[in-house]
Amino acid sequence: MERSKGRGSAPTTRMGPTARTVVALPPTLNVEQRIRIAEVIALTGWGRTRIYGLIKRGDFPEPERDGKRCSRWRVGDILDCLAQRKGTRLPPL
Repeated sequence: MERSKGRGSAPTTRMGPTARTVVALPPTLNVEQRIRIAEVIALTGWGRTRIYGLIKRGDFPEPERDGKRCSRWRVGDILDCLAQRKGTRLPPL
């Protein structure tokens, strides 16, 4: 985030190209519900690269495809995966 300074005015905030979108999770998660990658990131706290690296290793559930460019994960699969990992440390990718 950059701050631009104008003459005689208060600094204004401008978002840079690397600004992230904040995604709020639904207040209730149904185990059969399908969520997109931004919500998976919010739920796990991991980044996109780590999630896809874990999928490649077989340590995270694969998404279901809704067409060519849309992937969705079943909430129950993610919660089961996180429950199995509770108290364990992830090895580096």
